[in-house]
Amino acid sequence: MNEEEGSRALLGSLRVENGRGVVRMEGHFATDIHDLWSAITSPERLRRWIAEVDSEPNGKLNLGSEFGIRFSSGWAGRARVEFCEAPNRLLVATWDDPDNETVIEAT
Repeated sequence: MNEEEGSRALLGSLRVENGRGVVRMEGHFATDIHDLWSAITSPERLRRWIAEVDSEPNGKLNLGSEFGIRFSSGWAGRARVEFCEAPNRLLVATWDDPDNETVIEAT
């Protein structure tokens, strides 16, 4: 799958939950679940469309993996895989200091 192809309308919402901002984005892609899972978990594929990932020596992102990340937006920090149920759900926490954590969930 070419990450720029196959995307239909991107839906989003913004709300406050427990005093924190919550952004929800939803997109549909013309591919199968295994290809999409690879696009969000393979450091090589992530680098091509959203972020450079300094993964563990084996190059894989596994449950509990902690790694450096630099998004195409320029933001850089650390991240950790908090939950991984391939190919259905991935939960990653990112931070640039201990008091500034963001959670990214893909389902």
